[in-house]
Amino acid sequence: GAENVREIGQITVQPRPSTLTVPNPMSVNFGDEAELVGYDISKLVTRQGDEVTVTLYWRGKRPMTTDYRVFVQIVQPNTTNVFA
Repeated sequence: GAENVREIGQITVQPRPSTLTVPNPMSVNFGDEAELVGYDISKLVTRQGDEVTVTLYWRGKRPMTTDYRVFVQIVQPNTTNVFA
């Protein structure tokens, strides 16, 4: 409901140099099974009640032996405030 909506303000996303053709390239290795290689965010400027879509780009490194559950949290810079 509306009581769970919080305004988070403006964020800046800095892309990292990469040879990959994905938005916002990065490299986060998950047990040599999968690698998070990039992400995209539908809106960088939001207003209260707006929906934001986050797309994660993955690369499989070998057959999976672990079941992963993925979630995204938005954290206010320089704090531990989490907006979910």
